[in-house]
Parts: sequence; structure tokens; C-alpha cells
Amino acid sequence: MNNSEQYYYGRHAVMELIKSGKNLNKLYLSKGIRESTVADFKRSLEGTGVPIKFIDRNIMDKMFPEKNHQGIAAEVSAKEYCEWEEILAKAEERGEEPLILLLDSIEDPHNFGAIIRTAEAAGVHGIIIPKNRSVMLSETVAKTSAGALENILISRVTNLSQLIDKLKEKNIWIYGTDLKGQSIYKGKITGATAIVLGNESKGVSPNILKKCDVVVTIPMIGQVNSLNVSVATGVILFELLRQKLSDAKDGK
Repeated sequence: MNNSEQYYYGRHAVMELIKSGKNLNKLYLSKGIRESTVADFKRSLEGTGVPIKFIDRNIMDKMFPEKNHQGIAAEVSAKEYCEWEEILAKAEERGEEPLILLLDSIEDPHNFGAIIRTAEAAGVHGIIIPKNRSVMLSETVAKTSAGALENILISRVTNLSQLIDKLKEKNIWIYGTDLKGQSIYKGKITGATAIVLGNESKGVSPNILKKCDVVVTIPMIGQVNSLNVSVATGVILFELLRQKLSDAKDGK
């Protein structure tokens, strides 16, 4: 357990935290805890999408040594999430076409932090992640982003597939990433854009990929057929930035 993460312990402290509306990443409950207590927390978290993880009491003792956790602990987000519409509003305020990253089940907090840092440097207006099966905004993510987290909007949604439909209604083109896609260097990516990047091992899920308007890939000539997702993010985003700066230079 990373001691730099922010946690709250004990039934009353965690319940008050939930009532306060503060963003939680995850709730830990020890196995064998009273069913009435489990039911209380499930009711309190209903509709929030916050996952509950049941673990052995001895494991929880090791995770939170010298803490009177009472079999209950909550991890708090390192930053408040925003509504996805706020990302579009941010682009409009700047007089720019929206540039958004959709992260389909990224699991490694170091990858997430590196993606945030790269995205902020490349002018991305916001990042959207699913509430389930995804790394959350922990202190590890914040530290890896090297301060970039404070300057970019992050949103969580219940269903990434449904969100894509809503973005399309806003005339935003969806670009998926997959080894079988067309070269990122073929043609131009302009206008309101959302880039979908997938899980470290599985890539973008098939149901999400089917909804993408265009699927792109990064051509490679070595023996390795894929890049780390944070590296791939950098290659794609800075190719988009190169195109944008080139158009500006040409007066387009």
C-alpha cells in the first residue's frame, strides 16, 4: 500500500466522508464485517459508481498498519472530477475546437499520470475515464503527472459507449486506436476530436472500437508491435499538434 495516498478510516469517518459528497475512488471493507454495515454503505454509495472491495481482515491490517480502521477504509480522489460537458465549455471559452482523450480501462496509475502530463502539454482540454474498471485519481497519479493534473479537467462517466454517442451529437469525431487502423500520418485530423486509447494489454474494447468514426495506428518497423499506452499517447497527440501548427503557419 502506498502511504502517500489519502485514506479515511473507521465507520463514522468514512460515512461522513460519503455524505460530504467528496469524490471517493474506492471503499475497502473487511470480509466478515456485519451485514447491516455492508448494507448501510451500499445504500450510501448507490448510484455513485464507487467500487467496494472486500478483503481479508489481516490483509487490511497490513495495508493500514497502526490505524483503527474497524474493517473500513476509503481512498479519496486526488482531485475533484468534473462533468464531461465542462470540458466542451473549456474549449469554447478558449475559442478552440475540443480535443478530448477517452481512456478505455487504463489500469496503471503511472501510465495515467504520464498520459495526463503529455495531454496537458499537447493542449488537450480534458480526459474522460469510466467509473468502473479504470485507475482513479490517486496521489500516485498526481505525482506522476508532475503538476499537470492541476491544469487539466478529468471526468468520470458510467458508460463510455453512451458518452461517445453524446459526443457525436456534438459533432465531435471519434478516433480509435488499434494495430489494424490506418496510419496516424495518413491524412489530417482536424476539427472537434476525441481520441480513444485502450487498456495496457487488451487495447480498446471491441464495442468501443465499433463506434469510432476512424481507427488509427502508429506504424512501426521494429520487432515490437505495440507501444506503452502513455508513449503512444504522446506520439498521437504531438502529431495532431504538428498538424495544427503547420496549418496555422500556412494560414489555414
